This record gives sequence, C-alpha cells and structure tokens, in this order.
Amino acid sequence: MTNVNDTTVALIQARMGSSRLPGKVLEEVGGCLVLARCVAAASASRLTGSVCVATSTEAVDDPIAAWCADNGVTAFRGSETDVLSRMHGAAREANAETVVRLTADCPLHDPSVIDQVIWFYRATGADYASNTHPSTWPDGLDVEVFSMSVLERAQHEADLPSEREHVTRWMRANASQLQTETLICPLPDLHRRRWTLDTADDLARIRQIAEQFDPATLPSFLDVLAVEDGLVWPVGAEVVDASAERNSSLPAALTADIRVKASRPRSFARSNAKVDVVDALVPLASQTFSKSRVILPEGKAPLFASHGLGARVWDIDGNEYVDLVSALLAVSLGYCDPDVDLAVRRQATRGVSFSLASELEYELASTLTEIIPSAEAVRFGKNGTDATSAAVRVARAHTGRDEVVAMGYHGWQDWYIGTTTRNKGVPAHTHAGTHRVAAGDLNQIEDILKARGNSIACVMLEPVFQTYEAGHEYLAALKSLTESCGTLLVFDETVTGFRLALGGAQDYYGVVPDLSAFGKGMANGYPLSCLVGRSEIMSEMREVFLSSTFGGEAVSLAAALATVAKIQREPVIESLWRTGGALRANVNRMLAETGLDAAIALKGVDPWVGIAVHDHAGASAMEIRTYLMKEMMALGVLVTGSHNISYAHDDAIMELVSECYAMILPPLADYLANGTLRQSLDCKVVQPVFQVRSN
Repeated sequence: MTNVNDTTVALIQARMGSSRLPGKVLEEVGGCLVLARCVAAASASRLTGSVCVATSTEAVDDPIAAWCADNGVTAFRGSETDVLSRMHGAAREANAETVVRLTADCPLHDPSVIDQVIWFYRATGADYASNTHPSTWPDGLDVEVFSMSVLERAQHEADLPSEREHVTRWMRANASQLQTETLICPLPDLHRRRWTLDTADDLARIRQIAEQFDPATLPSFLDVLAVEDGLVWPVGAEVVDASAERNSSLPAALTADIRVKASRPRSFARSNAKVDVVDALVPLASQTFSKSRVILPEGKAPLFASHGLGARVWDIDGNEYVDLVSALLAVSLGYCDPDVDLAVRRQATRGVSFSLASELEYELASTLTEIIPSAEAVRFGKNGTDATSAAVRVARAHTGRDEVVAMGYHGWQDWYIGTTTRNKGVPAHTHAGTHRVAAGDLNQIEDILKARGNSIACVMLEPVFQTYEAGHEYLAALKSLTESCGTLLVFDETVTGFRLALGGAQDYYGVVPDLSAFGKGMANGYPLSCLVGRSEIMSEMREVFLSSTFGGEAVSLAAALATVAKIQREPVIESLWRTGGALRANVNRMLAETGLDAAIALKGVDPWVGIAVHDHAGASAMEIRTYLMKEMMALGVLVTGSHNISYAHDDAIMELVSECYAMILPPLADYLANGTLRQSLDCKVVQPVFQVRSN
C-alpha cells in the first residue's frame, strides 16, 4: 500500500527574473542560498515524499537548473509565463497525487507550518487548502496544498492570463464548486510581518534575521518572531509593514484579464438556473432589494455571491469582480479583513449572545463618544433602519411632536417607506406626518417649519448626498433653522459614518446634530448600527421602548471595536479619499473626452460617489445605466449606482477599474450619437426600485 506521504510532492516555484530584485533566489542569506533554504525546509517536512524545483526553460534560469543538478535536487523546466502549465508538468512528472506549492523567494519557510497546512488539508478533506486566503500568517510562510485532480481541472479550464500566471487563482475563483479551506494563524497580528523577498530592503531585513541563526538550522516561525522583535532596526525600517503588497505581479495580470474578458461572454448559468427556484422560496430571491434581480440586467449579471476577499468578490459561476458595491457600503475595510476577523474569532470562542448585557456594549459606546461629535450616549441596533426609526421615536418623545421632515433614504419602516413608491402594505395614516423634501432645498424645509413648526419633531437627512455642493454652509444654516423652531436635527450617517472622517460627516463638516444614526461600515460587514446623541435627549431611552434580543450581540460589537481601532491606527480615511478621488478624476476626464458628461455625472464625495445618469436624446437614463452595469460586469467590475470605496481598493485596483471605463465609454458615446443604444442591449432595461436621491 502506497504511503500518502510518498505521493505528496512539494513543488518550489523558482525563477531568476524579478523586476525589483533580479536573481533573488540565488542570493545568500545567513550563509546559505535562498533557494537552498527553501529546499531544506520542504525536505524537512515530515508529510512530503519528494521535492522538485519548478523553473523556466529560459536561459536566465539556467543557474537554477545548474544548482539543482549540483546538489541532487530534482528540477523541472517549463514555461516562464504559463506558470500553471509549468507546475502541472512538474506534478505529473513527479507522479503527485497531492501538491504542496511553495515559492523560492521565502527563505524563512518553516517545516512545521508546511506540515500544519498539509495535515489541515487531509483532515478537512479539502480540494484546496492554504494559509494565505485570508492572510493571517507572516508574508513568507505561504503554503498551498491541493489535489492533482484539481490541478488537472485548473490546467484544462483556466484561460485568463492571471490564472495561467498565478497557479491557484482558478481554484480560489471556483470556491463555490470546490471545497477550499484556510488555516488561520493562532497568533494575532502577524499578517503584516514581511519575510519574503521582493526588494533590496527585504533582502537586508532577512539577512539580519538569518544571521542570528546557525546556517545549518531551520528556525521555526516562533524563533524568527523572537529574533525579529529583539533586533534593533535602522531608522525607517519597520518590523511590521501594513502596506506591503503580497503579490506585486498580480495587478498587471488582472489588467491583462480585461482584454480576454472583453472578447468573450461571461457565463451566469448557475445564477440564472437558480434564481427562479430561490425566488419561489425567498420572494425576490434576496433579502435586500438593492442586491436583487430587480436592479440588475436580466441574464447578464451575477445574482448569488460565493465568497469575497479584500476588494474582490466571486459569484457562484466562478466569475471574479472588483467589487465597487462593497456590500452596499457595509464593508469599509474589505472582505475578510484579518484584524476584524481575528476579533470575531476570539469573541466567538467566548460566546455570541448572553442572558446579560455584554461589557463590550460599554467599551464600544465609550469609544464612540470619544470620536463622534454628537455622541454623549449610545444605543445599539442591527441595521440602519433600527437607528433611524429609533431617532424618530426618541425625537417625538423629547419634543412632544409627531411629524418628521425627511431628506434621503432612511430605511424600510412605515414612517418613511410609506412616502415612496414602494409603499404597498403601509397604512396611509402611519406616514401622513412624514414630509419628504428635495435634496438641498433649504427653502422647502423652512416653509414646512413655518407652517407646521409646532408639529415637527425632527428633520432627518443624509448629510452628504443631499448637500455635498453646499457642505458646511448648508448644514450650519439647517441647524440654525431647526434650533429656532425647537426641532431636533438628525443626521442619518448610516453611510457617511467612518467614511468621510472618523466621526462621520458631522466631523468632516464641523456641524453637530442633536441625534445621529450610524451603521453599515462601522463593523466591516457585521450587523451593527447605533443611535447617538445629546445626553438629555438620549435619556428618553429609559422610557422609550427600544428593545432587541440581538442589540448587544457580542461578535458584531467585537468586530466594530476592531474596525474602529484599525481606522484610528491606519490611514483608512485618507485612503478612501485618495483612491476614490483618483477613480473619480479618471472617469470625469473620460466623460469629458467622450462628450458623455451631459448624460453621466459623478456626484457626492470621493469615498462615496454616486453615478447620476440623465436622459439623453439617444437613450433614456435607465437604458444608459443598464449598459454601464452590464458592460462593467462583463469586464469584471461589480458596480450599480455608485463607487463605494473600501480600504482594500488600492491604486492598482483603481487603475484596473479606470481601464474598464476606458473600454466601455467610447462605444457608449457612439451608441448615443447614433441612437442605437437600445438595439445594442441584449437584455431588458433595468428599472429602479424607487428614486431617493436627486440626479
């Protein structure tokens, strides 16, 4: 009987070519070549049967083949650019049933970590297992394990440049059809450690670490941690590098994907086959209108997500997207943020919901009162509607008045949604006292307050989309107006909180409301919202009944604490403005160059830019919007009505998105000029749920 270890082959991917550090795999580190260290670590694994170095047939890689021959190490040579085929050929030649993929630019590989991932793969029965997605281990300890059968599928089915260059991207993209597992690091905050070789600085750092060990030893990652933390580093050299790019060649490969995607239709076969079945069980086939089939081009868009990571999401058909929807702005840091997910895992081991209040409620409330200008007291809910509706009830209790002025979108409760076209099932009397006003129309609000001031409990607005052109001046004037009438001013910061500034739009604009509703991005996708406000107003909560079984659910509170801490610790807000602004500038330039700026305008602020579409002589607004969504999704960008920027949207991703816009806007201009856009659409025109924000 064949031992499973005998058919488990460690393949070390190695080449001399590197744009930033040529020849890095044959550099000397701590008295030993980098490649030799990697081979030694793989050979020391107790669960691998053999080791092979997979390099290219290019002359530049002859020294790698020569070193292998001189040292009795098996080598396989294949394509330099089609790395997937190279690894497939190496695995077949080695008669592998299980492949352990390592890279030769990681001289601190730990045999025990390699064995942990292999054992994890076997114990879980996975098709693909790694310790890299999401990243929780130091960069440089990366291990991926997969079956030969999965590698065979990837070899035959992967056809995007990124999938051919990056061996396991096809496997991760098809996580809905494969069993994929990730081994999480048991120690916190290690994902920012950088133990890989890409630059001369990396080489200097690793040499300094390796010099502390005997060249004949293979230190464990715990030994490396202890040494690294004990060393004195030069000024400017940080032990932790939070901004390091784990795969510097990936953005270029993804950009190359765009051209391939443009030349062929995407398949949504699984989504299209499932949607009617799901709709019969779950009316609308979604829990949320804005994620449902009604707002997407029929037959030309994904309907069900499989998984997400960083700024990307995959659908159940295996299509990958840069996600500019960001879970309707709930994901502020990116999918599977390691810091947030670590906090979640820790809390999950202690419990989720209890018979008593959690101390985390106080900890988070205390933090929020320090960073949100209007927050002197806090109550938690699960979604934005909880917070906005609580604000209305508290305002009514405090003022003794019943009516509300609303500007923007404030959730699904009767008092608000009854004023929209989606009012089926809402008794007229429940929203009779809600006055909806146009965006930024201060005169309209003033007229209502003059006529009904003694009846208006509060004025509630989204403090950006309705006012971005006026900003501070508008909000300051509105505050003065409400104060003069004894009416409470409520900011619905469900979206703008933890996005424009740490303390939300009120922090950014310098205007403090009486009450504020926060939600969405405050917990990076975990369900949590809150109502905050002045103490004398919030004290009404002692009598106003707002009670929820899951209001103090501990996992989401832990996620929020970690999210807020990261926003405080790292340049999150700065990044949202910078990357969002760069994309906005690029798209605006292209709209002007194509003459489309008369039909399409980007409105709002850089971290949250709305795509306003107007009727054109050549097509209706909804026809134009349908084209934009359909064509961007075909190129791998998930976008509906806005650019919802997260911390994971880096410069490379924004360049990719800009290139997609550059491909679809010129044809759109031609269609509009010729009046042929409707004929070019091979799907029904999307219809809006209802309009809540002005174009």
